[in-house]
Amino acid sequence: MFQGYALFPHLTVNDNVDFPLRTRGIRGADAQRKIDAVLEMAQLGAFARRFPRQLSGGQQQRVALARALVFEPELLLLDEPLSALDRALRKDFQTEFKAIHRKVGTTFIYVTHDQEEALTMSDRIVILDRGRILQSAPPSELYERPATEFVARFLGKSNFLRGRITRVAGEAADLHCAALTSAVSIGQQDVPAIGANAVAALRPEKIKLHQTAAPGGTCSVEGQVVDITYLGSVIDVTLALLDGMTLAATVPAGSITFAEGDTLVASWAADAAILVAPDAERGA
Repeated sequence: MFQGYALFPHLTVNDNVDFPLRTRGIRGADAQRKIDAVLEMAQLGAFARRFPRQLSGGQQQRVALARALVFEPELLLLDEPLSALDRALRKDFQTEFKAIHRKVGTTFIYVTHDQEEALTMSDRIVILDRGRILQSAPPSELYERPATEFVARFLGKSNFLRGRITRVAGEAADLHCAALTSAVSIGQQDVPAIGANAVAALRPEKIKLHQTAAPGGTCSVEGQVVDITYLGSVIDVTLALLDGMTLAATVPAGSITFAEGDTLVASWAADAAILVAPDAERGA
């Protein structure tokens, strides 16, 4: 399924969907039954005699999907199929694609550069960088336990804590950075050596902000608020720590009152930061 629909402008919706059947020698009543069924599934039954120029972008997208599915392929490759639609339509089509996928049972390989789209639609995600597979896993595992710095950066936002390992105990370690020492989860990495350079990924939403000291049993650091971005249900906050280090936090709106210039305490659970393989060009 092509990114730009690739519909034949001189053919009706019915004939566009019929094209892959005709090329395979499937004709007559058998072909029309397949066409009618897939048009109904794509909510296009009333548009069968229209031409692509008479359809909206979303309707053209449904025609392209119907054409790709009508001959019942074992596997369907979708090349950024929603990139030509506006954000609201993309949201609607994500739900529709998932529903259609459940109905037909065909394996979909879905190519996208949209992080949220990948997390929303996939049963399993494969992250590639320069032709190499970095990690393949269900969305929740990729997000919560990224294997590399690239994966952590590609799927959502992360703080990267860079420093040296000062303690190792089972599946946990301590990472000493310029401004703080944090407990980290070893995750998918080999057990590091004491004194080794390392980098850990810490998601902004794992961080809580306090106006006084953080509760016991958590990692914490003090910082000054240098930027606030209100996003409706949540607020993105940037804290300036010692030695020029910054920390990004995402907190529920209304959970704490503060302003730029205020000093706050940021805290996170001992297993919130995950050791990741550093980008090759950067090192740890």
